[in-house]
Amino acid sequence: MKRLSVFLLLLGLAGCNYPSRSQAETGCEVWADKNREVTFVETIPSKPYKSSVEEELEKLDDDTYYSLKEKEQFRSNLYKFDDIMKSKSVDKTITHKVGARWCIEEEETKQFLGYENKAVLNGTWQNVKGMTGEGKVVKHFRY
Repeated sequence: MKRLSVFLLLLGLAGCNYPSRSQAETGCEVWADKNREVTFVETIPSKPYKSSVEEELEKLDDDTYYSLKEKEQFRSNLYKFDDIMKSKSVDKTITHKVGARWCIEEEETKQFLGYENKAVLNGTWQNVKGMTGEGKVVKHFRY
């Protein structure tokens, strides 16, 4: 009876190992891909557009090379350009995805560690200090 239980224990331990590093890595990646992701949008304010219309118009008025008609045309185009540039200074948004599972290799123990973040899994994760949760090892992929 004692031999049978030792044999079953050894058989169970042997079944936890992958035959190669590559297969252990693949096993961990497959496990990690079966997870929940949280998507959040971050807004980065744009730099304010500094208008130089008045400076350019002063230079234009001082210049005697251009005719009055050319100056008026340039003035009109400059105001149009200024309006376009003001409308283009829009905040930039970036979309991030945060996964609930990931893998890290631990070479000294010949295994990939499968980490999981419960805050992402249960939907309480937020991009706020103290609300991001933390990863904990929940699976081992030995090779």
